[in-house]
Amino acid sequence: MKTTMDHASERNGSRVPRFTIETREDYALVRRRIRCLRSGAKDAAAEQELIALEMALQEWEAGICQAPGYPVKSH
Repeated sequence: MKTTMDHASERNGSRVPRFTIETREDYALVRRRIRCLRSGAKDAAAEQELIALEMALQEWEAGICQAPGYPVKSH
C-alpha cells in the first residue's frame, strides 16, 4: 500500500492524521475502511481516522475527475 499519512495536521484544535491516496488499490482500501468505520463503534480515534480518510477520498476523487482522459472505463 502506498498511502502516506501525516500526523501533523490539526482540525478543531486536535491532531488528525492526514492521508494521501497514491494508487487505485489504496482508493479501494480506503473506501472499504470508511464503510467499516461508519458501521462500527465510534470513539475519538475512529472518528479522527474517518474524517482523515474521507478528506483523502475527496482529494483523490477531485484529482481523478480533473485527470486527462477522465472518465476511465473499467473492464
